[in-house]
Amino acid sequence: MKKNTLKLFLLFLLGLLLPPIGLILFFVFIKKNKSFSYVSGLGFLLGIILIPFVTLPLIIRMVMYNKCKIYGSNYKAVIERPFWYCVNDIDGDVYMLYPDGDDVHYTKEEVEERRNSGVAYKPIIYLYPKDKMEVTVKLGYPNNLTHTYPKYKDAWNVIAYPDGTLKDIESNRELYSLYWEGNNRVNFSTNDGFVVSGEDTIKFLEEKLSILGLNEKESEEFIIYWLPKLENNKYNYIRFATIDEINENMPLYISGKPDSIIRVLMLYKPLDKYKKVKEQELITPKRYGFSVVEWGGTKLK
Repeated sequence: MKKNTLKLFLLFLLGLLLPPIGLILFFVFIKKNKSFSYVSGLGFLLGIILIPFVTLPLIIRMVMYNKCKIYGSNYKAVIERPFWYCVNDIDGDVYMLYPDGDDVHYTKEEVEERRNSGVAYKPIIYLYPKDKMEVTVKLGYPNNLTHTYPKYKDAWNVIAYPDGTLKDIESNRELYSLYWEGNNRVNFSTNDGFVVSGEDTIKFLEEKLSILGLNEKESEEFIIYWLPKLENNKYNYIRFATIDEINENMPLYISGKPDSIIRVLMLYKPLDKYKKVKEQELITPKRYGFSVVEWGGTKLK
């Protein structure tokens, strides 16, 4: 009796932890002993259900544990989706783990800077060539990307038309822009900017986006996305990142030698009361020939 109970328990455990083995056992024992087959089958079903919640996380943590020990006995594995880290318990240093094996080391101070810099939300890229042409668009730090559409695989390859219409070469889908979001790499300056009441958001953005080189269609899409995040706040601190800051945060490489590239990244922070700041001086870029336009934003912490 005890022996059979032990067998049943082991079969259930095998089925639970290793579903493929549980399935094999189910078919092996189905004719010989129904109780054995039912128990292994039950373990198999539970194992399948628990794979994404228990089995895979356990395997991942075991792999990460061994990986982190390479860097020293004080490193422990931490998952903060979508990233995996090896964190040193003593000095706070971090190794960020990437699937390609090209791990990156950060000091505790650098980690804090990355966490405080936030996320670049909804940058979208428009392409306006002078004639229909095939264009390749690359982002400088693909490991920092969190969401992309179309799905970013080393680069985007599209056919671009003068009216801004795009056709994704891989899927043959028609697009009007390329979209990405990602973790910021830099701490943006807050030495100047604007403080704008929520109710004045539309007027402010229409004026400033025009100065920054966006046309009415692009400005409309920008405002439609950001208005709900700004208008309900009593005040907002707003600053537009410089082109040097934007390029450092996420370099952009485009084939076909664009004549003009306009990149707008709005930084904002909700405020409960008005705060006086040095007004930012905005520069209007030249827009001509094969032009590329990108806009996005980030909430400051």
